[in-house]
Amino acid sequence: MNPTMWMRDLPDDKWLRQIVMPGSHDAGVYGTAQVILRTTSLVKREYTVCQHSDFSKQATAGSRFFDCRVFFRKLPQAERAGKQLYGKAGQATQKYENTLGHFAREKVKGAAQPKMGGFGGTLAVIVRDALEFVLAHPTEFIILRFSHTYHPTECVHEIKDIIADQRYANAVFKEQGNLATRRIGDLRGKVIMVFDEQFNHHITPTEGILRFKKYSDGLTNISGLATCGTFSSSLKMSKVHEGAIGAVNKHLAHPPDPGHLHFVYWQQTGGIIGEKDVFKTTVAAREPGKQWSGGAHANLADFAAELKRIYDNNGHRMPANVVSHDFVTAQTCERIIRLNPDVR
Repeated sequence: MNPTMWMRDLPDDKWLRQIVMPGSHDAGVYGTAQVILRTTSLVKREYTVCQHSDFSKQATAGSRFFDCRVFFRKLPQAERAGKQLYGKAGQATQKYENTLGHFAREKVKGAAQPKMGGFGGTLAVIVRDALEFVLAHPTEFIILRFSHTYHPTECVHEIKDIIADQRYANAVFKEQGNLATRRIGDLRGKVIMVFDEQFNHHITPTEGILRFKKYSDGLTNISGLATCGTFSSSLKMSKVHEGAIGAVNKHLAHPPDPGHLHFVYWQQTGGIIGEKDVFKTTVAAREPGKQWSGGAHANLADFAAELKRIYDNNGHRMPANVVSHDFVTAQTCERIIRLNPDVR
């Protein structure tokens, strides 16, 4: 199996809700060397970094659903020359840059920037990386989910500037309706961008700005993308597994129509200070003879096998559609991708 082009094996007539994709948690905070901290000496780079590499390499490894959290980073004077970002009044400014990040204090009263965490890649770089990837691999698609963002107007304006480039004219998904029931053939070669409630007044599907919301019981009219799932907020693998399987059972009890995705939080997150070293936690070995111990990577094979059994026992209804995890690799992605029966 080639994780870079694994979607080519999916039938065009399958719906999005009928497949499972690897996802990248806090996808924009990658590699300790490029992370810029905004915090006290209590927080280290290891507390904030959640991925090995940039979006292009994550996509090459097989990830297709990217968690994007965009914040303002105040540019040093030396970096402002030639930089442009739309300000609140719609005028160009060079003071701040839209940058992805991972923070304990995302919103600080009286301040434009977050605190207690670190900045990663810029919004411009990650959006272009995603667009270039689907142009180079037209059998694939990428979903970018924007959330935890406190300057939505500036974020949307910059994205619109990027996708206005004629090179990307056909690389952005710009259609209305429920994404969960869109056929894979309609999504190939596209970057699909969904935005949470902070962006409500910007939602314009015909411009590529689609709605994202959390699924709630009884939801009957879905435009854009809705997901259910349980975030365990724990460093303990047993708690993460318990939350994930509980959420699987809830999802399977939801009515199949109008259709939404189940998003699995296969990540050990307990807050910036609680995490200490995200990489060490994620790749920790299991304790001998103790199931659901150690890190998320060491338990992924067992979890994937459990999902496969559930799939077989529930009339081949997909129990999970996105398995979001830290430090994605071709190996971790392959374990998730192989849950799709069509992928060879």
